[in-house]
Amino acid sequence: MPKNGSEHEIIYEGIPASPGIAIAPVHVIARGFSAPEIYEIAEEDVPREQERFRDALDITKRQLIELQSRLEDLAGDNESGIFEAHVMILEDKSVVDRVQAAIARRQQNAEYAFYAVMQNFLEAMRRIPDPYLRERTADIEDVAQRVLRNFSTEGDGRPQGPEDQHVLVAYDLAPSDTASMNRRHVLGFATEQGSVNSHTAILARAFGIPAVVGLDGAVIDIIALTPSILDGYTGKLILHPSAETLERYRNLTLAKEKVRSSLEAMRGAATETVDGRPLTVSANIELADELAPVKRSGAKGIGLYRTEFLLLNGEEMPDEKRQAEVYTKVAKEMAPHSVIIRTLDAGGDKLPVEPLTDPEPNPFLGWRGIRVSL
Repeated sequence: MPKNGSEHEIIYEGIPASPGIAIAPVHVIARGFSAPEIYEIAEEDVPREQERFRDALDITKRQLIELQSRLEDLAGDNESGIFEAHVMILEDKSVVDRVQAAIARRQQNAEYAFYAVMQNFLEAMRRIPDPYLRERTADIEDVAQRVLRNFSTEGDGRPQGPEDQHVLVAYDLAPSDTASMNRRHVLGFATEQGSVNSHTAILARAFGIPAVVGLDGAVIDIIALTPSILDGYTGKLILHPSAETLERYRNLTLAKEKVRSSLEAMRGAATETVDGRPLTVSANIELADELAPVKRSGAKGIGLYRTEFLLLNGEEMPDEKRQAEVYTKVAKEMAPHSVIIRTLDAGGDKLPVEPLTDPEPNPFLGWRGIRVSL
């Protein structure tokens, strides 16, 4: 919820998802998956509408494959793998057949027939008890929205924004929206939905885009082109910033850039003490998806992999096979450097949704760490 700052400032407080500062007017995107126009078609126009549907699918598939390829170059295999499931959705024969049949049976335009079929799939997915499968509705919505955009001959399947630099404000953003952002124009983004560990937030960090999530009511309340400051360090979106606030954030931006430049200059330098003793500078990570920026930084391995975030990013305790897959991937990515993996610190505030044993009076002292692993 917003609160008043100095003078006429309005401050929205959310969750910092990707560090950085952006100073620009806001551009607001309305809530995501919305119904397209519906109209009847003549029986002789059914084949043409079915062809339009196939064309939209083909265009979307090419875009996703291109996004995946670009992302592999920019951020590594971990992030680019997000779009493999998206391509599989487009290749699902049951979806394709149902849309083609709906166009013929109802004699409706292809956009609406596709929308109606996908809505039925989404409603069914939301009723599934399995939390992991329920979360996949976001992937389906992402692909569906991109296909709907591609029915038009205009655009490239991504949300259209102004050509000027801006801070993007949206109810939510799909991973493909984040990956395909024109980063010359989008200086940062804020969403009502999302989490620090969402694919969208992970991509924002990989690309160095400031981001804040969890801004309740932002899309409804905020007017487009309002001057703003997005603070990805503290999770704030400041509207109508005062002259003093602008000056403070501009100075902070300059100071951060100065530090970044000095660190960048030292990236390849030898790490040793004044008397010549070698030191190893490694990085701490919470998710395997953070490896791309770690490797770019020049870190010589992982000093601490906080594996308990495997629990916080899902609803169930990861089994041995799943843990082994993740740890192996991290070790291979960082080879020949070492990776120090912390034993699952699954206690206290980091318990899985379904604990492995009966609750203890003080879980901060008991069932955690090596006791869980053994």
